[in-house]
Amino acid sequence: MRLLIVVVIVMFFPCYVMATEYLEEVESGVYETTGSKQDIAKKGKLCIAKLVSNDEVKIADASDSSDVAGVDLFVDVDLENGTVMANNRVDYRRMLLTYNVKSLLIFMAKDGRFKIKHTNIKNVQKDTGSWKNSGYTRVAKVAGTGWKSAKKLLIRFQNKLQTA
Repeated sequence: MRLLIVVVIVMFFPCYVMATEYLEEVESGVYETTGSKQDIAKKGKLCIAKLVSNDEVKIADASDSSDVAGVDLFVDVDLENGTVMANNRVDYRRMLLTYNVKSLLIFMAKDGRFKIKHTNIKNVQKDTGSWKNSGYTRVAKVAGTGWKSAKKLLIRFQNKLQTA
């Protein structure tokens, strides 16, 4: 019986660990609009300033409660080339737990069209109870990590930004 358990662990555990993929980016389709890339990027910057949040996040575990400070909203604004990059944080709930996902939001405009991409995606469970809270980590595409909820949230956010 022990041999069977050892064989199962040796055969399947490395596959599980090595096959782990991460939610690296969420990219929208191309949205059609009117105007030059500079005009579209300027409007995108205004919408980002109105909708995007990068506030302080409070995380907790059994022994401690700490705040993760927000950083500057805009990372880079290049209206001439139609690019706006911003830090983004959004709370979401999954199975009675509260998470916060953060990403680098990139708004890319060309004449008559634009798209939105989230990269550097990480999340944190805001209260881990008696377990140590390790802070923001990459979002593994594994059952139980909430990666599908995080992806849906970012897609919903892209759609909201697109219609602003």
